[in-house]
Amino acid sequence: MKKSDFAGFSYVFKFTLRQTLKQKSFIVAFVIMLIVAIGAFPVIAIGQKKDGDSSDSSSVEKLYVINETNISELPIELENKNIHIESVFSGEDYSEEDVNNFYNTVDENNENAVILRAKMDLESGGYIFDMYYPGNSKVSEDDVYSLGTELEDWFSEYKVQILNIDKDTLMKVTAGVTTDVMDIDEFRKTDEVSTISLTQFSVVYVMLVLFYMIIVMSASLVANKVVEEKANRIVEYLMTTVRPMALMFGKIMAMLVATVGQVLIISGAAVLSKNITDTVIGNGASPDGKSVIPFDVLTGLDVKGYAICILILIIGMIMYGMLSALFAASVSRMEDLQQGMKVYSMIILIAFLVSFAAVNTMVNVGVNGFVDFCVYFPLTSVMVLPGMIIIGKVNLVMVAVSTVIMVVFAVVLLRFVASVYENVIVMNGNPIGVKEMITMVKYAFSGKGAAGNEK
Repeated sequence: MKKSDFAGFSYVFKFTLRQTLKQKSFIVAFVIMLIVAIGAFPVIAIGQKKDGDSSDSSSVEKLYVINETNISELPIELENKNIHIESVFSGEDYSEEDVNNFYNTVDENNENAVILRAKMDLESGGYIFDMYYPGNSKVSEDDVYSLGTELEDWFSEYKVQILNIDKDTLMKVTAGVTTDVMDIDEFRKTDEVSTISLTQFSVVYVMLVLFYMIIVMSASLVANKVVEEKANRIVEYLMTTVRPMALMFGKIMAMLVATVGQVLIISGAAVLSKNITDTVIGNGASPDGKSVIPFDVLTGLDVKGYAICILILIIGMIMYGMLSALFAASVSRMEDLQQGMKVYSMIILIAFLVSFAAVNTMVNVGVNGFVDFCVYFPLTSVMVLPGMIIIGKVNLVMVAVSTVIMVVFAVVLLRFVASVYENVIVMNGNPIGVKEMITMVKYAFSGKGAAGNEK
C-alpha cells in the first residue's frame, strides 16, 4: 500500500458526496429522522403531563421497612396517609435467608408494595435506602422514585431530631442518603457490583442497535454505489484515471461524512429539543418532577463521551465500509448484490448477535471475561463500547486500549483490502465466497496479489 494508491481520492470523495446529498432517499430519510428527534421529547413530555394530571394518588399501598441502621427505630411519616407502613425486620434477629424469603413472598403475591431496606454506608458513614418493588404489580418506577425522595427529606429532618450535636453526630446528620430502585427479580438474579440495571440495559441496547443500523446503512450505501458504477461501466472509465484504492476509500469517506453529518445534526436537534421541552413544558413532566428519560444513568453523556462515541462510530463505519466495498466489488449487477454480500452480511450479523449477548450478560451475570472480549474485539467493540461509555461502565484506560486496537485493526484491514481490491473490482465472475476470502487473506499477507502473483 503506497501513497500513489490513493491518487484521485479527492475527486472520488467530492463526486460521491455531492451525488449522495442530492439523492431523494437520503434527503427524505434525513428529514424524517430530524422530525422524530425534534418531536420526541415534547410528545413524551405532554403525554407524561396528562398521565400525571390524571393520577391523584400513588400506586404504592404498603411500605415494608427493613432497618439495618444504627438507629433503633425509624418512625416514618409520609404525606400520603394511604400508604400503610410496616416494620418487618429490625436489629439482628433475622437472617439474609429470611429477607430473601420475604422478597419472594411480596413478589409472588404481586403486592402494590415497596420494600425499604435502610442500611449503613460503611465507606462514608452515611445511610443507603435500597427500595424494591414487585415487577408484576401496579407499582410504577416513577412512584417509587417519588416515594424515595420523600423518604430522604423525612430522614434528613429525623436525624436532626434524634441525634445530639457532637462531632460524630454532625457527620451522621450531614452524610447523604443514596436511594436505589430496582425490580425484585432484578435483585435476585444480579450482582450489585458488576451488573447493570434494566434502565442501563435499555441505554446500552439502544446504543447497540443505533450504531448497528448506522453502520449497516452506510455500508449498504457504499456497496450500492460500487455495484451501480460497475454495472454502468463507469468504473472502467474511472480506473483509467483513479487508482482502485482511491476509488473505494473515496466512496467510504464520502458516505462517512454524509452519515456522521446526519448524526451530529440530528443529535444537536434532539438536545435542543430536550432543553426547550424542559424549559417550556417541564423536565420530562413526570408527576414527581423527574425527567422522562432517566438521565441519572447517562454518566458518560458529556462532550468527551459524545466525542469518543462519534470517533468509535467513524472507525466502525470505515471498517465495515471497507468490507462491504470489497464484497460488493465482485458483483457486476444490482440483482446479484444480495448474493455477493452473503459473507459480509454473516460477519456483521454475527458481530451484532455476539454484542447483544454481551449486553445480556451484563444484566444477568455482570461484566466478565466475555464482556471484556467484546469490548476489545474490534468488530464488536464498535457496537458494545459506546453504550458502556454512556452508562459509565468502562474507564478511560479501557476506552483508550479498545480504540487503539480498533485503529490498528482498521489499518491492517486496509492493507488487506488494498491488496485484493484491484483484482476484485475487475471481476465479472461469481461473487466472493468463504474459500475465496481465505485464499485472498493468504496471498495478501504473503506479499502477493489476490491471484497469487508477486507484487
